[in-house]
Amino acid sequence: MLRKFNALDILICVGIFALAFGAAVYLGGGGPIMASNNKTVYFTVEVISLPQGFHEKISIGDTIEDSSKGYYYGVVYGIEVEPTVMVTLDSVNQQMVRAEVPKRETVLLTVKCDGTESDAEIQANGQVIKIGQKMTIKGKGYAMGGFILAMWTE
Repeated sequence: MLRKFNALDILICVGIFALAFGAAVYLGGGGPIMASNNKTVYFTVEVISLPQGFHEKISIGDTIEDSSKGYYYGVVYGIEVEPTVMVTLDSVNQQMVRAEVPKRETVLLTVKCDGTESDAEIQANGQVIKIGQKMTIKGKGYAMGGFILAMWTE
């Protein structure tokens, strides 16, 4: 003979499910919780072998975007210029040597942007950035590509 459920039976079942769910959350730690907070993110992109004088097109405060996808990153915070150096064979001594490349320069471009830092990643205006990541960036009147050498947050 089947017994009919009444309101009290349903209330007891809901209570048991709620208790089981609460115990699972409490004992399971509530899942992966990652601290995330807003930060000012800085990253430096090394752009190798640009034509000599190219750095004069770049100004502090220029808006920087991803040239392939159009994402906004931030503004130019710093510019450093170094001569482009490559490793080549010295045919006289038969050794590998570092030599400057004539009429070429390497630019270290530091970008400042709003972002977030969590236990798992750093984001610059919603885009994940990592050291060693290839970047294609553009500003007003120029575009270039390089790799992220450094990044930090404040």
